[in-house]
Amino acid sequence: MKVSKVTVSIFGAILGIAGLEHGIGEILQEKEAPGSSFIQSWPNNQLY
Repeated sequence: MKVSKVTVSIFGAILGIAGLEHGIGEILQEKEAPGSSFIQSWPNNQLY
């Protein structure tokens, strides 16, 4: 029981940080329309 609680807490923290990162990227794009149905939060990133 305790292991699953720790695992869920870790996944929750990771997803919360990922959501924050995605939100910041979306805000920095301002009012630019996406080019496709796949929305990239950081479109000029070298990893894409």
